[in-house]
Formats: sequence, C-alpha cells, structure tokens
Amino acid sequence: GSVDFEQINAALSTLGRGSWDVISEEFGKPEIRHFTENIDISLWRLEGGFGSFLIGIKTGGTKWEMAAIRINSPLGEPIKIDKVVPEMMFQDDEIYLGNLEEETTTFIRLEVLGKAPEAEIHISGIVEGSPIVAVPAKTVAMEEE
Repeated sequence: GSVDFEQINAALSTLGRGSWDVISEEFGKPEIRHFTENIDISLWRLEGGFGSFLIGIKTGGTKWEMAAIRINSPLGEPIKIDKVVPEMMFQDDEIYLGNLEEETTTFIRLEVLGKAPEAEIHISGIVEGSPIVAVPAKTVAMEEE
C-alpha cells in the first residue's frame, strides 16, 4: 500500500503515546530499534524510494537538551539530509532537535541523498549535564531489497 504523507504529518503533529501505537501498527516492526533507560529510538523505512525514513524518539524520565540526530555512513560515503518534516534545522548529515522534554514522543520524517549503501543513526544530547550519544548497533540499508 502507499503511504499517505498527509496522514503521517497529521500524526506527527499529534504527538503522544497514541500516535506511537498508530505508527507502529501502520509501519510494523521498525528497521532499527534502540532502547535504553533514557531513550527509545525507532526507525522505519518509508516506501517509495531511496533514503526516505521515519524516526520516532521517545524520551524516558530525563530531558535531552540540545539533542541532534546524525545520519552516518559506516562506509564513509557522504549522506546529506535533503528534507525534514516537521521543519527543523538541519545541515549536511545532522538534524537539530533542540530540547526533548522527558516522557515525550517526537516523530521526524526525513529524506536523505547520497550513494551510501547503508546508514546508521546517532542521537546525541545532554542528559543531566552529561553529553550522551545513543548509537543503535544496527545499520539500515538505504534501498529496499
């Protein structure tokens, strides 16, 4: 089935527990799932092309300050972020999320350009005064098999 981006964007704007469940039902098992006590990160690949992803970030009992997502290619080939919904500041391979309050859910749809066969996501921020980087162990293939 094709994905209705208007619907996704509507879901993105009504954040909360409910939308997480709706998205999970709609897209099934995330391609990447990374779970720690501070943060829960899921990444889904969206149909219809190269490098179109949905990232869900759920914070735990602590606030993440100056949070950012970096899309990194382990093989060193550059990946550039082309588009982010909802609009946020981004540059090259990094999206600036700002502060993520505790117990909140954030969804971001992004499109990336680049010749890299696979990518990994890094989420960084300052948690209780210390810089933290969450790096899921799994990489995501840029194109559907």
